[in-house]
Amino acid sequence: MERFEEHLLNYKHISEQIYNEPFPDVKATIREVKQSLDKIKPFIKDSVEVIAGFVDKEANVLFEGAQGTFLDVDHGSYPFVTSSSTSIGGAFTGGGVFVEFDKRIGIVKAYTTRVGEGPFPTELFDDTGKQLQKNGNEFGATTGRPRRCGWLDLKMLKRSFVINGFNYVSLSKISCLSGFETVKAAVDYDAEGKPVYKEFSGWSEEVEGATSLEQLPKNCKNYINFIEDYLGVPIGMISTGPHRKDIIFKDDLF
Repeated sequence: MERFEEHLLNYKHISEQIYNEPFPDVKATIREVKQSLDKIKPFIKDSVEVIAGFVDKEANVLFEGAQGTFLDVDHGSYPFVTSSSTSIGGAFTGGGVFVEFDKRIGIVKAYTTRVGEGPFPTELFDDTGKQLQKNGNEFGATTGRPRRCGWLDLKMLKRSFVINGFNYVSLSKISCLSGFETVKAAVDYDAEGKPVYKEFSGWSEEVEGATSLEQLPKNCKNYINFIEDYLGVPIGMISTGPHRKDIIFKDDLF
């Protein structure tokens, strides 16, 4: 608490003297933190021991990764990466326990996005890209930065599946592709590194909220089936909207 108070006083000085902004009352803030600590303290444990205990009991343990594979500090598109392991390796380095994962679920958008700088072969700079951004509300959850949008890059996606060893796919935002006359997916690159596309007939029907494959238009199902065949991994679930109920389960994922 002494160190915490010292930091507070330092930032109080910066806030008031440099930015001319009022700062919260230091003593009141310390009281609030102490109250929070009393509530949180029972839950602070050695995560390695907790996880190992569940594993030993053969209980179900779920690890959820953050950010995309190509932001991984080791396997990403360096130097445009983050500072940690965003691939399946992060479960071992972060969790600290070796776990034999029965199900390794790759969460995949029906198109490709990227926040910030870095290579993006299928990026769209035209009205189609803007429409994808609008349909998918593609803005950073924390920063609010607009995400760069483009057609699905299956070649890149396949590499992420090799890195992570995914054996199931969770396909999201398929509803965002409704209304496009043509839908594309990159299946390779040419000698100059430009994407080679497979084109699909689009669909005008609205699929948001669909909960069964029968509710999807034929052209939409053709696109989904091609993704599954290309990756060689079954699509276990398809998200058709932002609500929890907007899911099609093709397989018993959980």
